[in-house]
Amino acid sequence: MRLSPFAFRKKGGWLQMILRRLNALAKIYLEEFDIKSLGRLKYLLGIEVAYSKEGVFLSQHKYILDLLQETGKLDLGEGKDSNQVDKSSYQQLIGRLRYLNHTCPDINLQEIHLQATYQVLAYLKTITRQDILFKKGGKQSIEIYTDVDYARSVIDRRSTSGYCTFDCRNLVTWRSKKQQVVA
Repeated sequence: MRLSPFAFRKKGGWLQMILRRLNALAKIYLEEFDIKSLGRLKYLLGIEVAYSKEGVFLSQHKYILDLLQETGKLDLGEGKDSNQVDKSSYQQLIGRLRYLNHTCPDINLQEIHLQATYQVLAYLKTITRQDILFKKGGKQSIEIYTDVDYARSVIDRRSTSGYCTFDCRNLVTWRSKKQQVVA
């Protein structure tokens, strides 16, 4: 059965109910505990939050600059290289190595590995002012889209599936994964 992409779209009715309940819960906490409001969020866990007429901007500009300064790499050139790799493969490999390091602390890192991280730092320097914008306005809604390619890979006949979640037309989460079993 094929569904319309809007089949799982929810309008603001239930969102309004959740917001009312959250506000009521916040009021209870304020009455029960000694809590004060610090106002609008400006910085949290290394992420800068800026507000404008367009919406809310999220950035890690300061975090990247601090990282470059701590490593003494503020003067790095651009990190463009003709031998660029697939981003997801790189992230998967780095994640696996980080996980492996928990039980194999003797992983033998060498100078070439450090040079590779410097290339990543050089790239980060070029994108320090690329922010994520969560736009204001519009109807409050949560939309979830899914798709699958049904064994498109000719090599192993495995499917790739994916999803993305939008909150008020702003991309919040996404994932794409090759399935483990043959379709």
